[in-house]
Amino acid sequence: MIEVNNINPLDWHGQRILRCIPAHFTKVIYNVPGELRVEALDWIVQNTNGRIGFENSVIASNDNPLNSGQFTTILDNTKTYIGFENPSDATKFNMFYAVKFL
Repeated sequence: MIEVNNINPLDWHGQRILRCIPAHFTKVIYNVPGELRVEALDWIVQNTNGRIGFENSVIASNDNPLNSGQFTTILDNTKTYIGFENPSDATKFNMFYAVKFL
């Protein structure tokens, strides 16, 4: 019988960057401006160990922009999130990289 003590998800799934954020990932807001997102992703890949996922969420609002005289597109109400499989990777990202964009 083969005994496995430590299963690495990267070995099983072979994919480091996911198109969604699974429920067990640690989710943080990805406030990086569009022109710096490639640089940010490079930093994440080089400085973290686990899998990551990205997700866009539309923020629901009780205020109807059409009634208030303001025109708002769906992109104005969208937030991007990044999820880290290892909570320590999320902490590292927030402490050392994301703080630049507060």
